[in-house]
Amino acid sequence: MVVVSKQLIYIVISLLICGFVNAEMVFPPKSGTYVQERFVKDIADGFRSSGSYSYKDGVLNWQQEKPQESLFQVSNIQVLQKVNGLPDQVYTYESHPHIFSFIDILFSVIKGDEEKIRKHFQVKQENKSLILKPKNKNIGAIVRRIFVAENGRKIIIHNNNGGRTQLSIQN
Repeated sequence: MVVVSKQLIYIVISLLICGFVNAEMVFPPKSGTYVQERFVKDIADGFRSSGSYSYKDGVLNWQQEKPQESLFQVSNIQVLQKVNGLPDQVYTYESHPHIFSFIDILFSVIKGDEEKIRKHFQVKQENKSLILKPKNKNIGAIVRRIFVAENGRKIIIHNNNGGRTQLSIQN
């Protein structure tokens, strides 16, 4: 269950960061495709996944198509995880409050609430890229820093455990 929680947190953080462009908040794309590569410390090859996402009527759908099909449906009241061949998993605030603190930040980005986002991250601009460092201890417990380039289309999340997640977004 911890692995699933971390995977969901990385998805939420990745989409959250799509809202930053040139150190100013913009509305992230409401739909697009992604390629995600996760690298674990001491393992040479990364884990690659790809799929699509969309946001409509307060619900985020994160559809992984490769290497296996899965779906996260995220709202402010629950997260539904569907993985082929496994029973559906439902996460609520009561069962996973830490996930919902990230979801609250994500929906703040989608709604364009810059003040709330800057409350949780230090934002430093270098050339045409951003480096974000968590101020929020819940985010900081997992993420050391986040590098954002190519107008929010390339995101690298550096984990505290020495791993990293690279996300390429297209719409």
